[in-house]
Amino acid sequence: MTYQKYDYHNAPTIREFTALSLGDLQDNGLSGGVDCGDRFEMPANAGLCVKVRDDDPYLSGDRSYCNDKAADRSYQTARICDGPDGADIGNGGRIYAEKYFQVRDAQGNRYVMIEFEQEGSGANYYTFHSAYGVPQAGARLTVGKSCDLNGNIKLGYDQLDAGDCKPSAPPGDCLVIEAEDMQLYNYKIHALDGASGGEVIKTTSCDPSYAKTVFQGETGTYDLKLCVVDENDGQGLIKIYVGSRLLKSVRLDEDTGGAYGETGVFREITLDDVALSAGDRITIVGVRDGNEFARIDKLEICKDDTPLPAALGDFVWFDADRDGVQDADEAGVAGVTVHLKDESGTIIDTTTTDAQGRYLFDDLAAGRYAVAFEPTDEFEFTTANQGDDATDSDADPGTGMTGLYDLAAGQTDLSADAGLVRRNHAPEPQDDSGKVCATETTVIDVLGNDGDPDGDPVEVAHVAGVAVAIGDSVTLASGATVTLNADFTLSYDSSGASYDGVAAADLLIGETASDSFGYSITDGDLEATAEVDMTICGAKNTLATINASLPQGEVCFQMQQSYEPLINADAITLKLSGTGDARFDGMVYEEAYCLSGYEDTLDVDANGDIDLAPVVKGQMTVAVAANVPAGELETVGINGQTARDNLDLVNWILNQGFGDTDNGDGTGETYNDMEIQGAIWGLTDGPLPDGSLFAPIGTSENAREILDAAIANGEGFEAGEGDIVGLLITPTAQAQQQGHDQPLIIGVAFEALAQDCLCV
Repeated sequence: MTYQKYDYHNAPTIREFTALSLGDLQDNGLSGGVDCGDRFEMPANAGLCVKVRDDDPYLSGDRSYCNDKAADRSYQTARICDGPDGADIGNGGRIYAEKYFQVRDAQGNRYVMIEFEQEGSGANYYTFHSAYGVPQAGARLTVGKSCDLNGNIKLGYDQLDAGDCKPSAPPGDCLVIEAEDMQLYNYKIHALDGASGGEVIKTTSCDPSYAKTVFQGETGTYDLKLCVVDENDGQGLIKIYVGSRLLKSVRLDEDTGGAYGETGVFREITLDDVALSAGDRITIVGVRDGNEFARIDKLEICKDDTPLPAALGDFVWFDADRDGVQDADEAGVAGVTVHLKDESGTIIDTTTTDAQGRYLFDDLAAGRYAVAFEPTDEFEFTTANQGDDATDSDADPGTGMTGLYDLAAGQTDLSADAGLVRRNHAPEPQDDSGKVCATETTVIDVLGNDGDPDGDPVEVAHVAGVAVAIGDSVTLASGATVTLNADFTLSYDSSGASYDGVAAADLLIGETASDSFGYSITDGDLEATAEVDMTICGAKNTLATINASLPQGEVCFQMQQSYEPLINADAITLKLSGTGDARFDGMVYEEAYCLSGYEDTLDVDANGDIDLAPVVKGQMTVAVAANVPAGELETVGINGQTARDNLDLVNWILNQGFGDTDNGDGTGETYNDMEIQGAIWGLTDGPLPDGSLFAPIGTSENAREILDAAIANGEGFEAGEGDIVGLLITPTAQAQQQGHDQPLIIGVAFEALAQDCLCV
């Protein structure tokens, strides 16, 4: 790793980079010195940390070929240390770049390796130009051509790198940091007899001066000793910081000599039991007073023989917004039981949170610990690790356990926290039911009777086991589709469904089918399921369903012989009443015909008022052979079949619109009602004795044309949607006793008889 120190006002400062000794290369396969064709493996760590004092950021070459002197004669002196804080294995002289080598690894990657020397040392050291990359540890390297480096080549210290420096030996005794090796601001280096290394640093003005270093040792507790010079020319001030924490402020007030330009006496400022962690910044601030310059020689950092106890805590809070992070307005929770466990999971201490939700396990030896929080009936744990360790929850939501904390001697870790939320209970859906007419869609408010014991809002999450979002549809096994609407109602569409092998469109009026599906609701955390049972009501009308829907008892009708006394071509008119059915009561039918030419009727003629006609009772059925009462319509028609069996032909006639069809006589007139009636009589009673058809108004020939068309085309005819349905009205025994024997047929539109779906 390359280290770059900062300059202050162009003063000489310490710049660091890592390097390898020749021995490091030989320990990794190099035989002898470095030359073209030699091979070695890249060491796992850089063996050396080079600390250069220089007033510019560049390493120069040597003065000239075969001249082992640095071209830059301003500073460029170096300590070459065995590790970041190890012993100086060099001589403190100037260093310079001697040459570079091209090296390549087994994959063909090329690197530039710099050879540098220290004046008067004779030893060779090696680092890499980071602009061309640094080989990975273990890479097999082959040395290629080389080139000498002379003069002020301006090789940046920040471009020199041999990888991470090997760790220094643990500070079993003391680590000594020379003041002149620190980062300096407003200090200057001053030679002084008796000083460690022969030099001290000295304030240069009345402004505060700063000397900084970074602690590279193990986390732990240390005793610090700062060696300073105390004179009697004033009372200078020394302040010692770790990070932003002021450890000690000391006046140089012992006044032990050094007045009027004489050198004062060295004095030691001690600090015991200081907790340090790797990477901590140590700053020494010096303030001049009169002629009392703050002079600092060295800093000793010694491992404390008696480590300070560690501590672990500290907060359990109610996470009102359930985001897993402590907010300023979220209060602590008192009375929560907290266990301290060792690395094996054994409980070694137990406490409870105080009124503010705080807890602390103190007086702990250095080691690895975990914390276990006990859940309560009211609370459960919030989501863990949602933010910074200082403000999030560290308790596993399922177990209440934290991970392991590595505590060093003297370390206090207050980041083992737990957030609590109200314990959530599953929502409580209720089964639902619905009805829908076959091929139609209905909406089911499934949430209308659902709830949540915690009052949480709920929404539909699954339909028939399939996760759904708003607008999604799920097809059931029946073929029906269920769609989730924006208001979380469900739409059940039966149009494409089939129930027990019967398509929805074929379900008859009065028939029902069943379907069901499950759905689940969620409160955002938990889900619960319920069932929806559907009843599908048939909507298809047929002659059979229409017949079944007709009034089952007696109906009343009044009849008018519209053609008598031969004043118009209408056949008969019929008015119904007393049916108890809104489809019929009060309805007047002009498309009405007699089914016998020889039976008596009770009626009024065309000049009469139908409302004054006798009220006759009869029974109503759909006019098909199967529905004709026994003994009725037994006469034989012109085609040799009974009137009963010819009802399909009669129904065919009713559906042809002959009253609107040109009769072909060349007069521009249509067939009239009496000609249609004559054709019907031909099918129910046969022809007249002379072979003609009875058509009092019109012609027998026109009636014959209608009849022949019916015989040719009407066999087996059955009315359906869009057709005219023939309704047969047969007189009751009472009507016959009153003098009405005539069976009648009226034509009614299929849609006027069709029933709506019977779902209620």
